[in-house]
Amino acid sequence: MKIPQLKKPNLKLSKGGSSGLKPPKLATDLYADLRDRRLLPLIAVLAIAIVAVPFLLANESEPAPAVPAPAPAPATAASFSVVPAKPELREHDKRLKHRKRESPFSTYAAARLSNETREQVEGVLDTIEESGSAGSPEAAPVETAPPTGATTAPAPESAPAQPPVIKATVKANVGFAALLKVGFVDGEPRQRAIEDQTKLPNEENPAIVYTGVSPDKKGVLFLMTNEVTAFYGDGKCVVNGPPCQQLKLEVGKSATFAIGFGETRYKVTLLGFVPIVKEEKIERTG
Repeated sequence: MKIPQLKKPNLKLSKGGSSGLKPPKLATDLYADLRDRRLLPLIAVLAIAIVAVPFLLANESEPAPAVPAPAPAPATAASFSVVPAKPELREHDKRLKHRKRESPFSTYAAARLSNETREQVEGVLDTIEESGSAGSPEAAPVETAPPTGATTAPAPESAPAQPPVIKATVKANVGFAALLKVGFVDGEPRQRAIEDQTKLPNEENPAIVYTGVSPDKKGVLFLMTNEVTAFYGDGKCVVNGPPCQQLKLEVGKSATFAIGFGETRYKVTLLGFVPIVKEEKIERTG
């Protein structure tokens, strides 16, 4: 039995010895363009950077191993700390050398001391300062008597006396009120002293309004509302209209007003005038 033999493909090579495969025209054109513009080295650097950057970033992201802090050395009884020298830590006699020593008795009285007395006071102060700087806790305090010729400070002046408070009540006549005898006809009349704009018989059911003294000072004026259907007596109508609107009533005269449909009658008699006195309390100092 014959075994069939496979034939090898007949590959035709080009003149240069390479195969007949050719790169695409786009790749050859791009390569030629980059070569002409001398950009091939830049493309090579970018390609290397693209490959190398991920590895470099991976190495930097790894945390560094923690180094344990050294344990503090145990303190011993012989340890000490060194305080740095600073200008404010100098000795007090050097630090306060530029200042002038003043006497604690430099008040109004000490300012009037003579030079001899002032020297005595300063000598006593030096003695007190030296005894205090010795550091003896059992040293008795030094008592100093007031120096000769020293004048005592004047006692503080007492506070001035407070001025008296004056209180007074002032009364003044501010006008006149009409003294009337008023009341319903079937009731008991009573006296009333009324001022301007007083409503009668009352504030809830006004029929007439007292408007003050008449211009001739001989009587008073009443303004009649729509509740008054008629009036009788000695009153004189001052302001006329379809009904009378204002009525004048002289001293000693009376007028009766019909309220509503004539079922209610209200009588007013003028007795005279009384002064209106107002009081005011005044409080002043001095």
